[in-house]
Amino acid sequence: GKDVSSLIDKKIRLKLKGSRIYINSYINENNLLNLKLDKKNKTSKNKYKLNLATDSFQLPFGVSVVDFFPKKILVEVDKIIYKKVPVKLNLMNDLSEQYRVVGSSVSPSEVMIQGPRSAMRKVSHVFTAPISLSELSSDKEIKVKLNTLDSRISLKENNTDLVEVELLIRPKQSNLEIKNNKIYFLSSTQKFISSVKTAQLSVLVNDANTFELDRNKIRIIAIVPETNRKKIKIELKAELPDEIHLLKIKPRFIEVKLLK
Repeated sequence: GKDVSSLIDKKIRLKLKGSRIYINSYINENNLLNLKLDKKNKTSKNKYKLNLATDSFQLPFGVSVVDFFPKKILVEVDKIIYKKVPVKLNLMNDLSEQYRVVGSSVSPSEVMIQGPRSAMRKVSHVFTAPISLSELSSDKEIKVKLNTLDSRISLKENNTDLVEVELLIRPKQSNLEIKNNKIYFLSSTQKFISSVKTAQLSVLVNDANTFELDRNKIRIIAIVPETNRKKIKIELKAELPDEIHLLKIKPRFIEVKLLK
């Protein structure tokens, strides 16, 4: 099929009658024209000179056209094409200086769009609506809409304009060191020994001077796998309450000797 790729006459002036509320809503929206492309109105391969009428305008209930100018417009049409483009995040630069974004994902990561070929050539991606980071201090999952496209371009049918965004937020530097935390070893049947029994945590809390530490809520875990090897290196994991933001575990890895 084909669609209007451009209006040679960029503006159409309308004199409207009706409720001020409905007129204002019409003015502030992207409004559509009802155009009939007859061969008798064709001036060249892709151009048509069309007569406008009062029913050419899609108006809200209670609003009517008193007059309009120009009475004729020149439009250019182009072939409708489809394209799959990636979705990019539109993150506002308002994250607290204490934190940084270390990872992000969006689902779906691509959407199918449609529009006239001349307009589609310029589109390589679609942005989400702006996402504020000002109140974020930890990982966040949110749903956001896609940004408004060129009025000639739309999402293909069955493509949603709502995407799911996951943001991984981490503090930049620690303000509290928690030492001598017991390591909890998890193993099904494997026997083992380790010379390292404790680990240190570098964390960020809201106020290190008044923060009350409860060690019962802190767990550093080492999962010992089933293996035939004599020694293995295990990465330590930490389970912490929401008010404690982990930056680093020292050591990050420990060596465990496995026994037969």
